[in-house]
Amino acid sequence: MRRRTGRRKDVQPRCADAAYDARMTAPIAALLLAAVSAEVTEHRNLEYGDHVRQRLDLSVPAGEGPFPCVVFFHGGGFFMGDKSMHEKKRKAALLEAGVAFATANYRLTDSGPYPQPFEDAARAVQFLRANAAEYGLDPARFAADGHSAGGAMALWLALHEDLADPAAVDPVLRQSTRLTCVAAGHCLPTFDYGQLCDAFGCRSLVEHPAAYTLFAVGSGESRQTPRVARLIQDASPLSHLSAGDPPVYLYYGVRPVRVTPQSNPNLWVHHPAAGRPLVDAAKRVKVSVQHEYPGGRTRDGSAARFLIRRLTGD
Repeated sequence: MRRRTGRRKDVQPRCADAAYDARMTAPIAALLLAAVSAEVTEHRNLEYGDHVRQRLDLSVPAGEGPFPCVVFFHGGGFFMGDKSMHEKKRKAALLEAGVAFATANYRLTDSGPYPQPFEDAARAVQFLRANAAEYGLDPARFAADGHSAGGAMALWLALHEDLADPAAVDPVLRQSTRLTCVAAGHCLPTFDYGQLCDAFGCRSLVEHPAAYTLFAVGSGESRQTPRVARLIQDASPLSHLSAGDPPVYLYYGVRPVRVTPQSNPNLWVHHPAAGRPLVDAAKRVKVSVQHEYPGGRTRDGSAARFLIRRLTGD
């Protein structure tokens, strides 16, 4: 699409660089997948719960396990999306390095608000841990990854205290939810409006409508309503950050352009500046956070390399 004269520079509904990269890397990803597909064991639509959305796909590398595992959560504002929405190139790189890859659907907000989708993220990890021996996985080496809404869920899971319930009747719920590391892309590490305004240096931001459905904001309610405010705090990954949390890799595809009070919310919710509150807070508690965005540099250079290094030591 050609840039129209006079178009606001801060509004980027789509990232041109990301679209270009996707077109250029698609053939590479196809070759990588073709190279490993003959040796990969595929498990489709594994039922990790009773709801039709509680399904995941698992790809296990060839060779002698047990293998570390990355569990991916798709984006879509918590109201849309599918487990097929993952980066094929990253999946191929992980499998080639001997890392299993799972991608999970989860219940969307049409069937219930927070914490339902986040609980599904936890249960997907617990299900795979409970069945690690059957699928050749190493329960001690699990990581999460995700885009946008899924990135926030992956980050929340990594920073949250262990959700295992040793007394649960369901053996899946007895499993730990703690992770070795986490990659989170194009996401908000906090849903706190004040923290986000501070991160962008704005007095206000155009609110994203997905927040209203995620927190089931009713008539007469706002983000300041005590019920909603409590949910926002609990849903924010940053609220659960503490010393000893696993290493984090934040990645963003949008260039760090200026955000204003009039900016399209689809820009600022995927903007690298949204990650600043977590980067700053993590330094204070000595949790490692890499922050990737166009024009920036990280130690590992990509989420795939980060996950592989942390899970395999390679």
